Amino acid sequence: MNYMFQWGWGMRYNNNKVDLSIQSAFDGQPIKMTLNKSKLFFTGNHCLYPDSIEQLKRQKSFVKKHNQIIKNDDWIVYMGNIVSGRHPACVMLLNEFLSQTLGKKILVLGEHDRLPLNMYKKAGFIYVTFGLELKSKSWGVSCVENGSNLLSMIYPWNDYINDENDTYNPINKDLLNEFFPSKYICGHLQNDTIFKVGPLRNVSVNANKGYPISFYNLEKSFGKVPSS
Repeated sequence: MNYMFQWGWGMRYNNNKVDLSIQSAFDGQPIKMTLNKSKLFFTGNHCLYPDSIEQLKRQKSFVKKHNQIIKNDDWIVYMGNIVSGRHPACVMLLNEFLSQTLGKKILVLGEHDRLPLNMYKKAGFIYVTFGLELKSKSWGVSCVENGSNLLSMIYPWNDYINDENDTYNPINKDLLNEFFPSKYICGHLQNDTIFKVGPLRNVSVNANKGYPISFYNLEKSFGKVPSS
């Protein structure tokens, strides 16, 4: 993936820390941060759009659940599709939503994030990027991006991702591992109520009852976490 850059190897990692690497969507500049794992969260696929009263109720629910989990000094990564479309009302919704939610925000652009980049910055995102990498003692390198389109190439209809117990078509298992050889976090799947399939984890609000998910819980979902 051409927006990634390599970490230096041979470094020692504190088990309570995670290194986050992004490349700015504005100028391509690399940005690296080391964060406490307890301060890093993920969410995605809100698809806010002012088309009905039900949608507005949905937005209010997202704000409430977000602020139950996230504090102002937490980092929250939005994994794409924060609003749907370029309608002026979408800009208003974006500004309203981000002004009401806590945390330091990063946007990983999804296929429906079609507003000019400066509007995302102006609304409150500190960083806007096409993807990021995570590295920690327990993870090694993990890729993070809006992965729906890639998954659709492997599962054209997604009919055989039926539950969260890694049940996927055995014929495609090798292909899945070839596309996603490491731990991989995506913003949504075509069957968006599924949290876990193979090496992928879906942080969409639809798979997590509207709540952000912590790095710690993602880590646990991949298995045993080594002690410091």
